[in-house]
Amino acid sequence: MQNIIFIFLSFVWLCNLHSQTWVSVIDSMPNSHPFILLAENDTVNNILYVGGDFQQINNINTKGIVKFNGVKFDSLGAGFDPQWKGMFTGSQPRAMKMFQNKLYVTGDFVKAGKYYSPHFARWNGADWDTVNFRMRQGNTEGSAWNLDVYNNELYVGGWFDSIGGIKTNNFAKFDGTNWHSLSYPYYTCVSGMANYKGKLYMSGEVTSGSSCSNLAYYDGVNWNPWVGVYGSPTKGVFGIKVIDSLLFVYGRFYSVGGTNCSGLAAWNGTKWLGFGKGVETVGTIHNIAKVNGELYIMGAFDSINELSTGQGVFNFMTNIAKFDFVNQKWCTFMPPIGNGVAFATEYNNELYFGGSYLTINDSSTPAMPFTKWIGVTTSANCGAFVDVGVRDYNDVVHFSMYPNPTSNLLNISDENNAFQNSTIQIKNYLGQVVFTTAFASQINLQNLSAGMYFLTVKDKDYEKTVKIIKE
Repeated sequence: MQNIIFIFLSFVWLCNLHSQTWVSVIDSMPNSHPFILLAENDTVNNILYVGGDFQQINNINTKGIVKFNGVKFDSLGAGFDPQWKGMFTGSQPRAMKMFQNKLYVTGDFVKAGKYYSPHFARWNGADWDTVNFRMRQGNTEGSAWNLDVYNNELYVGGWFDSIGGIKTNNFAKFDGTNWHSLSYPYYTCVSGMANYKGKLYMSGEVTSGSSCSNLAYYDGVNWNPWVGVYGSPTKGVFGIKVIDSLLFVYGRFYSVGGTNCSGLAAWNGTKWLGFGKGVETVGTIHNIAKVNGELYIMGAFDSINELSTGQGVFNFMTNIAKFDFVNQKWCTFMPPIGNGVAFATEYNNELYFGGSYLTINDSSTPAMPFTKWIGVTTSANCGAFVDVGVRDYNDVVHFSMYPNPTSNLLNISDENNAFQNSTIQIKNYLGQVVFTTAFASQINLQNLSAGMYFLTVKDKDYEKTVKIIKE
């Protein structure tokens, strides 16, 4: 009888789980309209850092930044003191990046914890550091909006003519001890930055007086104008990001390099790739992410490639979609999200979203702007075939492993030798690293317990994650 009751209760729990596709992670945020802007995963210590415009989360006073362990939040000292006093109370970060096991943060603040650290701070895991990362632009404070790590150096892009006492225009890199200038020739906006195949790419002004929606690259010696994006007078590139073998550009535009690709395009080193018709002309893509092998886009849009879950109302939009590279299709999420979505991130093998939304499903369903997705998307949520020309990010990388499931030995096939100088890393379902080795055509998993794992192979240009089962 007890077994029957247990089975019945388990069945009810599963039914409730699948009927609710979102889980609210935050119980209370007492700001008038708080938002979560970005997140950064400390994979070494298994901590998710979350930043945005807030003063308190779940009764924890934590201004602008908080850490999350999958169950509860905790503060990082006193957080940030805002840039402006009085009516402007926001103190949110603009960019966060783990570098040499420390968290680097830029944003709109003057103090981090008890230390004066305008616009740039560093968290060492226990407290804020006293660091001289001060940025200046003439006689005023400078600012930074982009951080990237490449070849064990931290790259910074923004609006400053000096950082840490070193003269530089808008771009600099940090080796862990010293700052170095990248000799960018113009004082202007920098909206995106990413290292791709040995070059630093940026979006902003690339010639004197040009639009801030152009692309350029730094080859280690010179800055070289590249291509521009085209669109309405409000066009703009909101970010650049490398995912596997592709350099993605996203924002609000109609085309890049002659390729029609509204809001999203990718460069494979040879040509530009479009993804169908993209977002509608008034829509914007604020961020993209690869999570569990799938490409997600987030922003403020009502349709992607004419596929929509929105209702044509400004504050009640689709705002999240994913691209199925295997079947070359755009897929939406049900239900639609009220207001913009800023990011998606994977933490402990679970999918989280953050943004400025306060409703999910309809205007009567409140939601705090940091939520966990526990639903599934099916072919019913996907649109028509889109011939992008790549499958699984892979027009140059052919990668497989077998047998899967496996009892001990796992063979790895790398047909184009893309991963020969890479590292193999295996995480368990909690996100903990349980196995690391240099690339090999065969590895032995005899020391791992039976269960599901995530194997990642990566080097500076490529990254591939595959789910494996150890029997």
